[in-house]
Amino acid sequence: MNEITKIKNEVKLKQWAEMIQQRNESGLTVAEWCRQNGINLKTYYYRLKRVRQAVCIT
Repeated sequence: MNEITKIKNEVKLKQWAEMIQQRNESGLTVAEWCRQNGINLKTYYYRLKRVRQAVCIT
């Protein structure tokens, strides 16, 4: 994997982690938070899975 791709992935994972943190702090259910923020439920869970995988690798 080249350096640019690596950096892009790191930035994406950081943004996704921030999104998950915002949802956790909101006190809303995942479904309600996703509705309010225009995010597909499957997209949210996909991102959550990728963030968890990244944390486990490190």
